[in-house]
Amino acid sequence: GCGGHSPDVVSRFAAISGITYDASCGSEALTMDLVVQTSVEGALENALALAWLLVEQPDFDSKALARFKLRVDRSFRSFPKSVERKTAAAFFSMLFHPDDAWRVQELTPETVEDFDVEGVRGIIQGQLMPSNLEVAISGDFDPEELESKMTTYFGTIGGGVDTPPPWAAKNPFKVKYTGKAGTDDSIMVQDTVVRTYAMMGFPTVNRWGRLESAGDFSLDVDVKDTWPTQLPSGEEYCRKMHVSRCLSVANDIISQKLFEQIREKRGLVYGISFSWRPYRVFDGGYATVTFMPKPDQVERSIAEVKEVLADLFQNGFTDEEFDGAKGPMVTKVREADKTNGFWIHLMEDVTGRATPKDLACIQKVDEHYDAVTKQEVEEVMRECFGHSLEMLTIATGVSGPTGEEAEGVEEAK
Repeated sequence: GCGGHSPDVVSRFAAISGITYDASCGSEALTMDLVVQTSVEGALENALALAWLLVEQPDFDSKALARFKLRVDRSFRSFPKSVERKTAAAFFSMLFHPDDAWRVQELTPETVEDFDVEGVRGIIQGQLMPSNLEVAISGDFDPEELESKMTTYFGTIGGGVDTPPPWAAKNPFKVKYTGKAGTDDSIMVQDTVVRTYAMMGFPTVNRWGRLESAGDFSLDVDVKDTWPTQLPSGEEYCRKMHVSRCLSVANDIISQKLFEQIREKRGLVYGISFSWRPYRVFDGGYATVTFMPKPDQVERSIAEVKEVLADLFQNGFTDEEFDGAKGPMVTKVREADKTNGFWIHLMEDVTGRATPKDLACIQKVDEHYDAVTKQEVEEVMRECFGHSLEMLTIATGVSGPTGEEAEGVEEAK
Protein backbone atom coordinates (compact mmCIF):
# COMPACT_ATOMS: atom_id res chain seq x y z
CA GLY A 1 0.00 0.00 0.00
CA CYS A 2 0.93 3.67 0.02
CA GLY A 3 -0.13 6.97 1.54
CA GLY A 4 -1.91 5.18 4.37
CA HIS A 5 -4.12 3.26 1.93
CA SER A 6 -4.23 -0.53 2.14
CA PRO A 7 -3.06 -2.69 -0.78
CA ASP A 8 -6.69 -3.60 -1.53
CA VAL A 9 -7.70 0.05 -1.77
CA VAL A 10 -4.74 0.83 -4.05
CA SER A 11 -5.59 -2.15 -6.27
CA ARG A 12 -9.23 -1.08 -6.60
CA PHE A 13 -8.20 2.50 -7.39
CA ALA A 14 -5.84 1.23 -10.11
CA ALA A 15 -8.50 -1.06 -11.61
CA ILE A 16 -11.08 1.72 -11.76
CA SER A 17 -8.54 4.04 -13.38
CA GLY A 18 -7.42 1.50 -15.96
CA ILE A 19 -3.93 1.19 -14.46
CA THR A 20 -1.77 -1.89 -14.00
CA TYR A 21 1.51 -1.67 -12.12
CA ASP A 22 4.42 -3.76 -10.98
CA ALA A 23 7.84 -3.25 -9.42
CA SER A 24 11.11 -5.14 -9.50
CA CYS A 25 14.52 -4.72 -7.91
CA GLY A 26 17.53 -5.82 -9.94
CA SER A 27 21.26 -5.54 -9.40
CA GLU A 28 21.42 -1.95 -10.60
CA ALA A 29 18.02 -0.33 -10.20
CA LEU A 30 14.62 -0.39 -8.56
CA THR A 31 12.08 -0.23 -11.40
CA MET A 32 8.37 0.53 -11.29
CA ASP A 33 6.26 -0.11 -14.40
CA LEU A 34 2.81 1.42 -14.90
CA VAL A 35 0.59 0.79 -17.90
CA VAL A 36 -2.19 3.35 -18.37
CA GLN A 37 -5.26 3.31 -20.59
CA THR A 38 -5.22 6.93 -21.69
CA SER A 39 -8.70 6.54 -23.16
CA VAL A 40 -9.98 6.50 -19.56
CA GLU A 41 -10.55 10.09 -18.44
CA GLY A 42 -8.07 11.18 -15.75
CA ALA A 43 -6.11 7.92 -15.95
CA LEU A 44 -2.79 9.61 -16.71
CA GLU A 45 -3.03 11.94 -13.72
CA ASN A 46 -4.15 9.05 -11.49
CA ALA A 47 -1.13 7.00 -12.61
CA LEU A 48 1.29 9.83 -11.85
CA ALA A 49 -0.39 10.39 -8.47
CA LEU A 50 -0.07 6.67 -7.67
CA ALA A 51 3.59 6.64 -8.71
CA TRP A 52 4.24 9.69 -6.49
CA LEU A 53 2.58 8.01 -3.50
CA LEU A 54 4.53 4.78 -4.00
CA VAL A 55 7.82 6.69 -4.11
CA GLU A 56 7.15 9.32 -1.44
CA GLN A 57 4.82 7.54 0.97
CA PRO A 58 5.28 3.76 0.62
CA ASP A 59 3.67 1.60 3.26
CA PHE A 60 5.45 -1.55 4.36
CA ASP A 61 3.07 -4.39 5.14
CA SER A 62 3.81 -7.29 7.50
CA LYS A 63 1.71 -9.66 5.39
CA ALA A 64 3.74 -8.79 2.29
CA LEU A 65 6.96 -9.41 4.22
CA ALA A 66 5.63 -12.78 5.38
CA ARG A 67 4.81 -13.72 1.77
CA PHE A 68 8.32 -12.70 0.75
CA LYS A 69 9.89 -14.89 3.44
CA LEU A 70 7.69 -17.79 2.34
CA ARG A 71 8.86 -17.40 -1.27
CA VAL A 72 12.48 -17.37 -0.15
CA ASP A 73 11.91 -20.52 1.91
CA ARG A 74 10.22 -22.36 -0.97
CA SER A 75 12.96 -21.32 -3.38
CA PHE A 76 15.62 -22.48 -0.93
CA ARG A 77 13.93 -25.88 -0.53
CA SER A 78 13.73 -26.39 -4.28
CA PHE A 79 17.35 -25.36 -4.86
CA PRO A 80 18.92 -28.80 -4.15
CA LYS A 81 16.59 -30.34 -6.75
CA SER A 82 17.67 -28.08 -9.63
CA VAL A 83 20.83 -29.01 -11.49
CA GLU A 84 20.67 -25.73 -13.41
CA ARG A 85 20.53 -23.52 -10.31
CA LYS A 86 23.20 -25.48 -8.43
CA THR A 87 25.53 -25.34 -11.42
CA ALA A 88 24.93 -21.60 -11.88
CA ALA A 89 25.66 -21.00 -8.19
CA ALA A 90 28.98 -22.84 -8.48
CA PHE A 91 29.81 -20.93 -11.66
CA PHE A 92 29.17 -17.47 -10.21
CA SER A 93 31.04 -18.27 -6.99
CA MET A 94 34.14 -18.84 -9.14
CA LEU A 95 33.55 -15.97 -11.58
CA PHE A 96 32.95 -13.17 -9.09
CA HIS A 97 35.43 -12.00 -6.47
CA PRO A 98 34.27 -13.04 -2.95
CA ASP A 99 33.60 -9.37 -2.14
CA ASP A 100 30.96 -9.20 -4.90
CA ALA A 101 29.66 -12.77 -5.10
CA TRP A 102 26.64 -11.74 -2.99
CA ARG A 103 25.29 -9.83 -6.00
CA VAL A 104 24.37 -13.07 -7.77
CA GLN A 105 23.74 -15.41 -4.84
CA GLU A 106 20.25 -16.62 -3.97
CA LEU A 107 18.75 -15.57 -0.65
CA THR A 108 18.46 -18.10 2.16
CA PRO A 109 15.84 -18.32 4.93
CA GLU A 110 18.60 -17.56 7.48
CA THR A 111 19.31 -14.28 5.69
CA VAL A 112 15.74 -13.01 5.89
CA GLU A 113 14.37 -14.63 9.06
CA ASP A 114 15.29 -11.63 11.24
CA PHE A 115 13.81 -9.06 8.84
CA ASP A 116 11.00 -6.99 10.30
CA VAL A 117 8.88 -4.28 8.71
CA GLU A 118 10.56 -1.35 10.44
CA GLY A 119 14.04 -2.66 9.69
CA VAL A 120 13.21 -3.14 6.02
CA ARG A 121 11.65 0.31 5.88
CA GLY A 122 14.77 1.90 7.36
CA ILE A 123 17.13 0.09 4.99
CA ILE A 124 15.14 0.94 1.87
CA GLN A 125 14.52 4.56 2.81
CA GLY A 126 18.21 4.93 3.63
CA GLN A 127 19.20 3.60 0.20
CA LEU A 128 16.85 5.68 -1.94
CA MET A 129 18.21 8.85 -3.53
CA PRO A 130 15.31 10.80 -5.06
CA SER A 131 17.67 12.85 -7.26
CA ASN A 132 18.54 9.61 -9.06
CA LEU A 133 14.90 9.10 -10.06
CA GLU A 134 14.29 8.78 -13.78
CA VAL A 135 10.84 8.85 -15.37
CA ALA A 136 10.36 7.51 -18.91
CA ILE A 137 6.96 7.74 -20.59
CA SER A 138 6.01 6.40 -24.01
CA GLY A 139 2.61 6.26 -25.67
CA ASP A 140 -0.41 8.29 -26.70
CA PHE A 141 -0.76 11.33 -24.44
CA ASP A 142 -1.20 15.10 -24.52
CA PRO A 143 2.33 16.59 -24.07
CA GLU A 144 1.01 19.76 -22.42
CA GLU A 145 -1.09 17.81 -19.93
CA LEU A 146 1.83 15.51 -19.18
CA GLU A 147 4.23 18.39 -18.55
CA SER A 148 1.77 20.05 -16.18
CA LYS A 149 1.08 16.88 -14.21
CA MET A 150 4.75 15.88 -14.10
CA THR A 151 5.57 19.24 -12.56
CA THR A 152 2.79 18.81 -10.02
CA TYR A 153 3.70 15.30 -8.89
CA PHE A 154 7.44 15.00 -9.50
CA GLY A 155 8.68 18.58 -9.45
CA THR A 156 9.32 18.61 -5.71
CA ILE A 157 9.85 14.91 -5.08
CA GLY A 158 12.45 14.19 -2.41
CA GLY A 159 11.85 17.43 -0.54
CA GLY A 160 15.21 19.06 -1.28
CA VAL A 161 18.86 18.05 -1.34
CA ASP A 162 19.73 14.36 -0.93
CA THR A 163 21.57 13.11 2.10
CA PRO A 164 24.02 10.63 0.53
CA PRO A 165 23.64 7.10 1.94
CA PRO A 166 26.71 5.33 3.39
CA TRP A 167 27.50 3.47 0.18
CA ALA A 168 27.94 6.74 -1.74
CA ALA A 169 31.28 7.32 0.03
CA LYS A 170 32.72 4.36 -1.92
CA ASN A 171 32.57 3.60 -5.62
CA PRO A 172 29.13 1.95 -5.78
CA PHE A 173 29.61 0.97 -9.43
CA LYS A 174 32.75 -1.11 -9.09
CA VAL A 175 32.27 -4.87 -9.42
CA LYS A 176 35.17 -7.29 -9.09
CA TYR A 177 35.81 -10.63 -10.77
CA THR A 178 38.48 -13.16 -9.84
CA GLY A 179 40.05 -12.99 -13.30
CA LYS A 180 41.14 -16.62 -12.97
CA ALA A 181 40.20 -19.78 -14.80
CA GLY A 182 38.35 -22.30 -12.66
CA THR A 183 36.52 -25.62 -12.95
CA ASP A 184 33.93 -27.33 -10.75
CA ASP A 185 32.53 -30.65 -11.88
CA SER A 186 31.35 -31.85 -8.46
CA ILE A 187 27.71 -30.74 -8.70
CA MET A 188 25.33 -33.67 -8.26
CA VAL A 189 21.54 -33.65 -7.97
CA GLN A 190 19.60 -36.76 -7.05
CA ASP A 191 16.85 -37.44 -9.58
CA THR A 192 15.26 -40.31 -11.45
CA VAL A 193 16.32 -38.79 -14.78
CA VAL A 194 19.95 -38.52 -15.87
CA ARG A 195 20.76 -35.02 -17.20
CA THR A 196 23.85 -32.86 -17.49
CA TYR A 197 24.14 -29.09 -17.53
CA ALA A 198 27.21 -26.98 -18.20
CA MET A 199 27.90 -23.27 -17.76
CA MET A 200 31.05 -21.62 -19.08
CA GLY A 201 31.94 -17.95 -19.04
CA PHE A 202 34.38 -15.11 -18.51
CA PRO A 203 34.39 -11.50 -17.31
CA THR A 204 34.16 -8.81 -19.97
CA VAL A 205 33.07 -5.23 -20.56
CA ASN A 206 29.87 -3.43 -19.63
CA ARG A 207 27.65 -1.69 -22.16
CA TRP A 208 30.15 1.16 -22.46
CA GLY A 209 33.24 -0.94 -23.12
CA ARG A 210 34.64 -0.92 -19.59
CA LEU A 211 35.88 -3.69 -17.28
CA GLU A 212 37.33 -2.27 -14.08
CA SER A 213 38.62 -5.29 -12.20
CA ALA A 214 39.17 -8.93 -13.17
CA GLY A 215 42.10 -9.75 -10.95
CA ASP A 216 44.97 -7.72 -12.42
CA PHE A 217 43.18 -7.45 -15.76
CA SER A 218 41.07 -4.51 -16.90
CA LEU A 219 39.65 -3.16 -20.16
CA ASP A 220 38.64 0.30 -21.31
CA VAL A 221 37.87 0.28 -25.01
CA ASP A 222 38.98 3.61 -26.45
CA VAL A 223 37.32 5.28 -29.42
CA LYS A 224 39.19 4.31 -32.58
CA ASP A 225 39.86 6.54 -35.58
CA THR A 226 38.46 3.73 -37.72
CA TRP A 227 35.03 3.93 -36.09
CA PRO A 228 32.34 5.69 -38.14
CA THR A 229 31.72 9.39 -37.63
CA GLN A 230 28.62 9.68 -39.81
CA LEU A 231 25.62 7.58 -40.75
CA PRO A 232 24.96 6.96 -44.46
CA SER A 233 22.31 9.68 -44.19
CA GLY A 234 25.03 12.17 -43.23
CA GLU A 235 23.96 12.56 -39.60
CA GLU A 236 26.41 12.08 -36.74
CA TYR A 237 27.19 8.51 -35.69
CA CYS A 238 26.85 7.83 -31.93
CA ARG A 239 30.23 6.37 -30.95
CA LYS A 240 29.22 5.89 -27.32
CA MET A 241 27.10 2.87 -28.27
CA HIS A 242 29.52 1.41 -30.81
CA VAL A 243 30.90 -1.30 -28.51
CA SER A 244 27.44 -2.32 -27.38
CA ARG A 245 26.04 -2.57 -30.89
CA CYS A 246 29.03 -4.48 -32.25
CA LEU A 247 28.92 -6.98 -29.38
CA SER A 248 25.16 -7.43 -29.78
CA VAL A 249 25.75 -8.52 -33.38
CA ALA A 250 28.72 -10.68 -32.32
CA ASN A 251 26.57 -12.29 -29.62
CA ASP A 252 24.09 -13.59 -32.20
CA ILE A 253 26.85 -14.80 -34.53
CA ILE A 254 28.63 -16.71 -31.74
CA SER A 255 25.41 -18.26 -30.46
CA GLN A 256 24.39 -19.43 -33.94
CA LYS A 257 27.89 -20.75 -34.68
CA LEU A 258 27.93 -22.80 -31.48
CA PHE A 259 24.48 -24.21 -32.24
CA GLU A 260 25.46 -25.22 -35.76
CA GLN A 261 28.84 -26.71 -34.84
CA ILE A 262 28.17 -28.30 -31.44
CA ARG A 263 24.50 -29.20 -31.69
CA GLU A 264 23.75 -29.72 -35.37
CA LYS A 265 26.99 -31.02 -36.90
CA ARG A 266 28.57 -32.87 -33.97
CA GLY A 267 25.46 -33.79 -31.99
CA LEU A 268 27.19 -33.37 -28.63
CA VAL A 269 24.49 -31.39 -26.82
CA TYR A 270 20.72 -31.06 -26.67
CA GLY A 271 20.84 -27.27 -26.69
CA ILE A 272 23.43 -24.48 -26.49
CA SER A 273 23.52 -20.69 -26.43
CA PHE A 274 25.97 -17.82 -25.94
CA SER A 275 25.01 -14.66 -24.06
CA TRP A 276 26.84 -11.39 -23.43
CA ARG A 277 25.51 -9.95 -20.17
CA PRO A 278 26.71 -6.36 -19.80
CA TYR A 279 25.88 -4.22 -16.81
CA ARG A 280 24.57 -0.76 -17.59
CA VAL A 281 26.01 1.00 -14.55
CA PHE A 282 28.53 -1.36 -12.95
CA ASP A 283 32.07 -1.33 -14.35
CA GLY A 284 31.97 -4.69 -16.05
CA GLY A 285 29.93 -7.54 -17.42
CA TYR A 286 30.32 -11.20 -18.29
CA ALA A 287 29.60 -13.66 -21.07
CA THR A 288 28.27 -17.20 -20.72
CA VAL A 289 27.86 -20.35 -22.76
CA THR A 290 25.17 -22.65 -21.39
CA PHE A 291 24.48 -26.09 -22.79
CA MET A 292 23.12 -29.53 -21.97
CA PRO A 293 25.73 -32.11 -23.01
CA LYS A 294 24.77 -35.68 -23.61
CA PRO A 295 25.85 -37.63 -20.48
CA ASP A 296 28.70 -39.43 -22.26
CA GLN A 297 29.93 -36.33 -24.10
CA VAL A 298 30.58 -33.80 -21.32
CA GLU A 299 34.37 -33.52 -21.61
CA ARG A 300 34.34 -33.62 -25.39
CA SER A 301 31.60 -30.99 -25.67
CA ILE A 302 33.52 -28.61 -23.37
CA ALA A 303 36.69 -29.10 -25.42
CA GLU A 304 34.87 -28.49 -28.71
CA VAL A 305 33.11 -25.37 -27.40
CA LYS A 306 36.54 -23.98 -26.50
CA GLU A 307 37.76 -24.85 -29.98
CA VAL A 308 34.88 -23.04 -31.69
CA LEU A 309 35.34 -19.95 -29.49
CA ALA A 310 39.09 -19.87 -30.13
CA ASP A 311 38.54 -20.11 -33.87
CA LEU A 312 35.95 -17.31 -33.86
CA PHE A 313 38.03 -14.93 -31.77
CA GLN A 314 41.16 -15.59 -33.84
CA ASN A 315 39.81 -15.95 -37.38
CA GLY A 316 36.51 -14.09 -37.21
CA PHE A 317 33.44 -15.14 -39.18
CA THR A 318 32.21 -15.27 -42.74
CA ASP A 319 30.26 -12.62 -44.64
CA GLU A 320 27.26 -14.95 -44.64
CA GLU A 321 27.40 -15.39 -40.85
CA PHE A 322 27.68 -11.61 -40.39
CA ASP A 323 24.78 -10.81 -42.72
CA GLY A 324 22.72 -13.60 -41.15
CA ALA A 325 23.00 -11.91 -37.75
CA LYS A 326 22.92 -8.21 -38.64
CA GLY A 327 19.99 -8.36 -41.07
CA PRO A 328 17.47 -9.89 -38.65
CA MET A 329 18.68 -7.56 -35.87
CA VAL A 330 18.02 -4.46 -37.99
CA THR A 331 14.58 -5.83 -38.90
CA LYS A 332 13.83 -6.60 -35.25
CA VAL A 333 14.75 -3.05 -34.19
CA ARG A 334 12.58 -1.54 -36.91
CA GLU A 335 9.60 -3.63 -35.84
CA ALA A 336 10.16 -2.98 -32.12
CA ASP A 337 10.45 0.75 -32.83
CA LYS A 338 6.65 0.83 -33.00
CA THR A 339 6.14 -0.43 -29.42
CA ASN A 340 6.02 1.44 -26.13
CA GLY A 341 8.08 -1.23 -24.38
CA PHE A 342 10.98 -0.71 -26.78
CA TRP A 343 11.07 3.03 -26.12
CA ILE A 344 10.77 2.66 -22.36
CA HIS A 345 13.77 0.30 -22.43
CA LEU A 346 15.66 2.61 -24.79
CA MET A 347 15.14 5.66 -22.57
CA GLU A 348 16.62 3.99 -19.48
CA ASP A 349 19.58 6.00 -18.11
CA VAL A 350 19.23 8.86 -20.62
CA THR A 351 18.73 11.40 -17.82
CA GLY A 352 20.84 9.54 -15.26
CA ARG A 353 24.23 10.58 -13.98
CA ALA A 354 25.84 7.15 -13.75
CA THR A 355 26.33 6.41 -17.47
CA PRO A 356 27.41 8.36 -20.57
CA LYS A 357 24.07 7.68 -22.27
CA ASP A 358 22.35 10.68 -23.85
CA LEU A 359 19.70 11.43 -26.48
CA ALA A 360 22.09 10.66 -29.34
CA CYS A 361 22.28 7.07 -28.09
CA ILE A 362 18.59 6.42 -28.77
CA GLN A 363 18.15 8.14 -32.12
CA LYS A 364 18.05 6.22 -35.42
CA VAL A 365 18.91 2.96 -33.69
CA ASP A 366 18.16 0.85 -36.77
CA GLU A 367 20.48 2.98 -38.95
CA HIS A 368 23.29 2.61 -36.41
CA TYR A 369 22.99 -1.19 -36.43
CA ASP A 370 22.80 -1.17 -40.22
CA ALA A 371 25.98 0.95 -40.39
CA VAL A 372 28.30 -1.42 -38.48
CA THR A 373 30.62 -3.49 -40.64
CA LYS A 374 32.00 -7.00 -40.34
CA GLN A 375 35.51 -5.61 -39.72
CA GLU A 376 34.27 -3.36 -36.89
CA VAL A 377 32.37 -6.19 -35.17
CA GLU A 378 35.38 -8.52 -35.38
CA GLU A 379 37.68 -5.81 -34.03
CA VAL A 380 35.49 -5.08 -31.01
CA MET A 381 34.80 -8.79 -30.39
CA ARG A 382 38.53 -9.60 -30.30
CA GLU A 383 39.32 -6.71 -27.97
CA CYS A 384 36.51 -7.52 -25.53
CA PHE A 385 36.44 -11.34 -25.74
CA GLY A 386 40.03 -12.16 -26.73
CA HIS A 387 41.07 -12.96 -23.15
CA SER A 388 38.22 -15.43 -22.65
CA LEU A 389 40.06 -18.75 -22.74
CA GLU A 390 42.64 -17.58 -20.19
CA MET A 391 39.88 -16.68 -17.71
CA LEU A 392 37.32 -19.33 -18.58
CA THR A 393 35.20 -20.49 -15.65
CA ILE A 394 33.49 -23.85 -16.11
CA ALA A 395 30.87 -25.55 -13.94
CA THR A 396 29.15 -28.82 -14.83
CA GLY A 397 26.31 -30.48 -13.00
CA VAL A 398 24.76 -33.94 -13.25
CA SER A 399 21.38 -35.16 -12.11
CA GLY A 400 20.45 -38.80 -11.75
CA PRO A 401 19.97 -41.69 -9.36
CA THR A 402 22.53 -42.22 -6.60
CA GLY A 403 23.45 -45.11 -4.32
CA GLU A 404 21.00 -48.04 -4.19
CA GLU A 405 18.63 -46.18 -6.46
CA ALA A 406 21.31 -45.99 -9.16
CA GLU A 407 22.03 -49.72 -8.82
CA GLY A 408 18.33 -50.44 -9.26
CA VAL A 409 18.25 -48.39 -12.46
CA GLU A 410 21.28 -50.24 -13.83
CA GLU A 411 19.64 -53.60 -13.05
CA ALA A 412 16.46 -52.48 -14.80
CA LYS A 413 18.49 -51.57 -17.86
